[in-house]
Amino acid sequence: MAAACGVGFTAIVTEQGDMWTFGTGGCGMLGLGNCTDQQMPVCVQENDEVFGAEKIITVAAAHQHVACISDKGTLWT
Repeated sequence: MAAACGVGFTAIVTEQGDMWTFGTGGCGMLGLGNCTDQQMPVCVQENDEVFGAEKIITVAAAHQHVACISDKGTLWT
């Protein structure tokens, strides 16, 4: 499990390799394809098919962005 906090938002990676995000989404940093704030955690993979079958293993966040790496070494920002 991994977690990262930006300014007003959080990203969490579960042991199953799913990434969940919540908080301020004003610049699209939640990875949900919109700029909507999320009060409750939302699974990124359920709303965005970019990850395919790859499992996320780690995540990092900063002011207005998130970066994550899959078990196959793919980097998304």
